[in-house]
Amino acid sequence: MMNISPIAKKDRIQVIDILRGMALLGILLVNVHEVSSSWYVTDVSGTTIDRFTQILTDIFFLNKFYTLFSFLFGLGMSIQMIRAEDKGVPFVALYLRRLFWLLVFGLLHAILIWDGDILATYALLGLFLVLLRKLSPKILIVLSIILIVINIGIQVADLGVDTEESRAAEYQNYKTERQENIDFFRNASYREITAYRFESTLDFDSAWLILLAPFYVLSLGTDVLGIFLFGLAVGKLGWFDEIDDKLPLWRNILRWGLPIGLVVSIAGGALVYLGTVDIANAGLFDIGMILVQAGAPPLTLGYVSGVVLLSRRTSWLGVFAPIGKTALTVYLTQSIVLTLIFYSYGLKLYGSVGPAMAWLLALVIYGLQMLVSTVWMRYFRFGPAEWLWRSLTYRKFQPMRI
Repeated sequence: MMNISPIAKKDRIQVIDILRGMALLGILLVNVHEVSSSWYVTDVSGTTIDRFTQILTDIFFLNKFYTLFSFLFGLGMSIQMIRAEDKGVPFVALYLRRLFWLLVFGLLHAILIWDGDILATYALLGLFLVLLRKLSPKILIVLSIILIVINIGIQVADLGVDTEESRAAEYQNYKTERQENIDFFRNASYREITAYRFESTLDFDSAWLILLAPFYVLSLGTDVLGIFLFGLAVGKLGWFDEIDDKLPLWRNILRWGLPIGLVVSIAGGALVYLGTVDIANAGLFDIGMILVQAGAPPLTLGYVSGVVLLSRRTSWLGVFAPIGKTALTVYLTQSIVLTLIFYSYGLKLYGSVGPAMAWLLALVIYGLQMLVSTVWMRYFRFGPAEWLWRSLTYRKFQPMRI
């Protein structure tokens, strides 16, 4: 254990940090709508620019950067595993400790800050990465495709045939629930909101309390595990090793992934829009969301290949690297800032900001985080949360200053 330590600065692959930094922007541009309930504002009194922002979010961001983050999680595990094997040191025990502390971070985040957490889900599904780590890249890719198709198939099977009356009733229930949420998050105390988050976390993820927890989470996140496995396969195949020698591969991925992903996502976004503006077309909404999700893997690969190719031509993408190196800190900070803006113990703007204004706020937050991360990484090796996570994982305080 004394021979293994966090990846040194000189050994990092910058384009991966760039991709992680971009993923954090994309996730923020989606999460801001969840934290603010801006979609409901659009349903009630949305302007043209609000509806346009919602369409852009659905087509280009929804599920895409969550998929990218999941891909990077699997890729990161592969890189750590290969590095440990090259040094002849044990990997499994170390990685399990890493996942355990990620689970702790996730649960604290879900209960104390915001219940839209993904860290705990990643930690539990990461156990399957450990179990399947020895499989060949070909088998991992096949499993990845199967899991993604299963996830889409489940959603297709859940499509119901609703009457116009039942859709109207569902919409009325939706409006009632949303208004109740607005009243609660604008007026409840931090203690009351924390109690709500605690109860909803235990209720939604009660299986975390038993040994079958990972399998329960798997039933909710087959698509996430599928992307994990694809990232693991890519790491094993060495697509990010000696990138200049693999540019033809990345060009082919861009040539196929980007147009396929765009066509499917745009079709989905159009159906979601039709289902949103007219209750008579509400059935199209669910179909559109399925297409939006189905378009995420190919479009995400298109994004990745585009960034990889562009990074070989220009250096300006490097501005995303510092924020990518402090991903955990940035992710947690985003939740803290957003809840302080929209919840009762902050500015109480929940349910009063449309998608366009929510995006503007998100861009301002991200810009400030980019500035702070850039300055921070000039003096320190890790972000604060990354330092704590690594210190707990390696069971000793890590050197912080460069």
